[in-house]
Parts: sequence; C-alpha cells; structure tokens
Amino acid sequence: MDSVKSYYLYEERYDWLKDPRRFEKVYHRLRRRLYIRELNKFLINGLVLDAGCGTGLITVVLPSTSVVALDINPWNLEKLRKRLKHVSIIQADLEYLPFRNKCFSLITCTEVLEHLTSPETVVEEFNRVLEDGGALVGTVPSINPIWRFRKFFLTTCPVNEPFHRNYTVNQLKKILDIFPQTKIKHFMLGLNLFFEARKTSSMFDVRDQSRSQCG
Repeated sequence: MDSVKSYYLYEERYDWLKDPRRFEKVYHRLRRRLYIRELNKFLINGLVLDAGCGTGLITVVLPSTSVVALDINPWNLEKLRKRLKHVSIIQADLEYLPFRNKCFSLITCTEVLEHLTSPETVVEEFNRVLEDGGALVGTVPSINPIWRFRKFFLTTCPVNEPFHRNYTVNQLKKILDIFPQTKIKHFMLGLNLFFEARKTSSMFDVRDQSRSQCG
C-alpha cells in the first residue's frame, strides 16, 4: 500500500461536522449549502453513492433516502454510523468499488479527487457503477492564489496530507473525459470547481459483471 492510501486509511482524524472552527466552519457550511442547492437540481429516483464521504458533511443532508456512504477510513465511518441509521455504510477503496455495474443513479464526490494519486482510475470505476443516464457530481479545489495561504487560515484541518492537488478546468476535464457530457464551473467565489459528468451510453461497456450487489 502506498503512503497516500496508508495516511487516509490509518492516520486521518478530522470530523468535518465538529472540528472546523472560525473561517473553516463558515467555509464548509457555506460550501455544503451551495452544493446541496446544485444537487437539488437533479431528479434523484434511484440509489445515490456518497464517494469519500468522510464523517458525513454532505451525507447528512443528501436529498435522498436511498444512500450508500463509502470511505476508506474506518474512523470516519464509525463517526457517521453514530449519526445516521438509514444510510448503508461501506468501507472500501475507491479504486476497487465493491458494486456491480450500473447500479447508482447519482454519485456525489466532494473534495476527494484532489487527495487521490490516481483519480483517473477512480473516475473509471465511477463510470462503471453508474447506470445509463446517471451523473457524477462533485467539487475540487481550484487554482486560486488564496489557497497559497491555506496553512494560515486553516486552523484545525490538517494541512500535512501526503498528497493534495488544486485543479484548473482543463486538468479536471482531462480526468473526466471518459464521460461524453461534462460541465465544469467555478464555485464558492472561485475557490472550487463544481463538476457534472453524465453517462449516456453503454455500447462499449465490456468490463467484468461479477462485482457484488449494490448496498
């Protein structure tokens, strides 16, 4: 196991709902509010995957009763398990999702891709488990000069992660290019990028069908 995965599996200890203070608290709450406003534009009739859910900052307010929350960190999931009883909670690596093909209507992935050394692999897995017509929606930090001062105004969030990347629109487009329809826009006063990627066809989907059932 590489050092990045090892950190997020064994070492990360940050409760996104309780630990933030001052600017961080305002930032995360506003980000959640604006994100859910965007998410409410989607008609969600099927199963939703909150990929890289952490301790549930987004999970607890998802506009759906059919939710699977997934994270690699068992400490995070134990926190979330105490908060939510109606959500299916699964520990897994995003590079190897334990679900059959085409079982989710929506995947939400906020502030996760920037922590992955192989985001392209994860996006391929998202594409596999999304049903035709399904959507991948999420956010990443943008290339913004303000982030250079991250360690000064983030007073509780750990800033020593072994991997953290900020994205340009073109860089993010390249990662999402497996999807035929992609929309990206600046979000949170330009601090983040909001993305929507649609799966519209399964003509060339010949990947293994033997993964376990959703949920």
